[in-house]
Parts: sequence; structure tokens; C-alpha cells
Amino acid sequence: MREVATDLFGYAQAIASAIAAGRGAPLSGRALGAGILAAVVAAAFELHTIGDRGTSGLFNDFYDYWAAGRVLLQGGNPYDAQALNQILGAAGVHSTVGEFGYAYPLFFLLLVVPLALLPAQAAGDMFAVLSLTAFAGAVGLLLTPLRQLGRLELAALAVAAGGFVPVRGSLYFGQANLIVLLLLALAYRGRAVTLLLALAAAVKLYPGAGLLAHLRRGRAGAVPLFLGALLTAALILLPNLLSGRRGSAHLLDMLGADPYWSNASLNGFVSRVALPSPWSQPLLPGLAVTPVVVVLALLLLAVSLAVVLGRDRSWCGSLALFLAAATVATPKNSLWNFVPLLLPVAYCWPHVRRRPLLLLPLVAGWLLIDVQSSVNVARDDPGGHGRLQTVLLGMAALGGVLIWATTAVVLVRERTQAILAGPVRGERPEKDSGNV
Repeated sequence: MREVATDLFGYAQAIASAIAAGRGAPLSGRALGAGILAAVVAAAFELHTIGDRGTSGLFNDFYDYWAAGRVLLQGGNPYDAQALNQILGAAGVHSTVGEFGYAYPLFFLLLVVPLALLPAQAAGDMFAVLSLTAFAGAVGLLLTPLRQLGRLELAALAVAAGGFVPVRGSLYFGQANLIVLLLLALAYRGRAVTLLLALAAAVKLYPGAGLLAHLRRGRAGAVPLFLGALLTAALILLPNLLSGRRGSAHLLDMLGADPYWSNASLNGFVSRVALPSPWSQPLLPGLAVTPVVVVLALLLLAVSLAVVLGRDRSWCGSLALFLAAATVATPKNSLWNFVPLLLPVAYCWPHVRRRPLLLLPLVAGWLLIDVQSSVNVARDDPGGHGRLQTVLLGMAALGGVLIWATTAVVLVRERTQAILAGPVRGERPEKDSGNV
């Protein structure tokens, strides 16, 4: 098995070296080779899933985008659920949007509209190819700084990334998370960070929390933070306002209780702790869900700010910390939306790989998120609707909190160790990533 992984990695590296050749390239040949390997692993898992369960659910979420794009091309309202269902029915697609319809800002739909010109299946296949390409690039960008790792360790990280359940689910159901991950990985590497974070937020909203990483520079970070917030608001609101098309959803509604099994956020866990559902029994009946969720979210934000506002925190660590907090704190986030946690894992890995006390919570968080999918599949098994399942359905949220906490500790230790070690002779200061 080791020989096979090494051969695959070597083959991918040979291809990547030709792409990433040249000094100063943001992608090293080794890292992009690992990214290609990760994409191959993710694609292999998708093919296995299709062979195991058929195409039931395949591209379910993407077909929402595709149908909304068709409706928009016909001059209709993409937020009209009935119009979307008619398009899907006429195309013979197994998916329906129920009563919810398209749920994203119009900006993202404008990017997807060209795929709406294709038949549904062909558009889904093309979106999968684009997602895998973006994923390969994102993993390469995240692994490029890890120059101290050997080829086998890079290959192992690539295989783990490709097998990460949120990645596999995003690819199978056609979520936009792998494309958003590329934007976040570019921002992580300090490339046009404010613009890229605003673009990511215009698709999924919660990556906009990464703009708070600018505050690591104190008052100097207030300007790019304000500009980023302004740009994000413009990208989210202007297309809808100019076209006269609005969705029916309200952001405040997201704060309400939602014990549905697919709600992997803290909101979902607290809702199931407080309320009965077909899949779980409440542990604390009558608990006020919204206030508790708001307090927990504010606690994550406050601790993150306290860590980042410490002296000279790194851009990569600050961005990773806020993205980890936002991933678990955003209400109604599904398991597939945990893809951005690859950033804090990539940031933490070189700091924890030889420190068992820090490595344990990071790996435990990863495994809890991965196992969540198996628990979700077994949610309807007879006798599985008790209090234990209430806890098990919240494993992804707990896993995300563990990764966030590990990131916070590593970020504090990173600066502390730098102060204790003193300046290294010939070392260049970290490049400021406060640019717009």
C-alpha cells in the first residue's frame, strides 16, 4: 500500500512540476502533486459511492443551482420554488427543491449560469470536474508552506484530505464548498485576501468571518476589514437589488431552533438537546435554544478576538481561527460546509505533528467529523432515537470546536515560542497580508 501511494504521489508530482515550475510560484511541485493526489482520492470515493448506492442524491444541491440558472435565463425568479421544480421535472431530474427554492445570493448564480446552458447531467459532471480542479489547487496551496515534510507524509495528508467526509459529500451532492475552498486557500497564502474573502462570503456567507483576521494588525486592520465588509455587502446585495429579485429567507430566522438531523452546527446540537425530534430525545427539555446558541457563538468570537488581538499573530493562524469558529457557529451549517476546516488543520499540522498533547485533539476533531456521516446514515435504525443519539448527532459540532480550540492554542504558542527564541539570524519578517 505504501508503494502504491508513493508511486501515485510521484506521478502526480511529475505532472505538477511542469505546471508549477518557476521561482516564486505559490504552488510547489511537491505540494501540487499532493493536491492532485487528493483530488484523485476524492474522485475515487465518489465513484465508489455511486457504485455502492447508485445515483440517488447525486448532484442534488447542484441541480438547485442549475434549475435556478435556467429560470434566470428564462427571465423568471430563481427564488420561486415552484418554477425550479417545474424545470427539474421537465429535465427528468430526481431532485426537487421542495418549498425552499434557491437559497444563495444571486451573485453565485450569475457564475453558475453558463452551466445552465448544458443538460442537467452534463452540467453536473462539468461542475464536479471544476470542483476537483479547485480542490487540487486548494490542497496544493495549503501544503506548499510545509516544506519540512517528506514525500510520504505529504502523500498521507493528501489522502486524508481527499477522504475527508465533508469533501466527499460536497463532491457527491454538488455543493460549492470545494470552489470556495480554493478562494480561502488563496487568501490563506496572502493573495488579494480582502477580495477573495469577500468573494467566498458572497457564495456561502460565513467565510466572511475571515475578514476579522485583519484585526491582528490592531487599528491598522480596521480599514481592510471595513472595505472587505463593504465589498461583501455589495456582492451579496447589489445583484439582487438591481435585478429586483429577492429571496424569502431572513437571516434572523436562522437563529431559531432546528433539530433536523443534517444541522451539524452548534445550533443543531443545542436544538436537539432542548427539543424532541424523530431522531433524538432532548437532554435538557425546555432549554432556550436561541439565547444559548447566541451566547456560545459570542464566546467563540470573543476568545478568537482575544487570541488574535495578541501581539503579532500570524495571518495564516488568525484566518484559520476565525474560519474554524464560523464553521461551527453558523446556524444550520450542514456537514458538507465543514470543508473550510482544512485550513486550520493545515495550519496546525506542522506545530502539532510531534506534540501528542496537541495532536490528539486535532485528530479527534477530524475523526468525530468523519464519523458523523456514518451516524447520520444510521439515524433511522430501530432503537436509535434515544439520548445517546442526541449526543452522537452532535459529534461534528464537537469535532469542529476541538479543531478551533487546537488552532487557538497553536496560535498563542506560535508567538510565545518566537518571543522566547528571539530573532533568527537572516530571517525575514512575515509578509503583511493586510492588502485588499
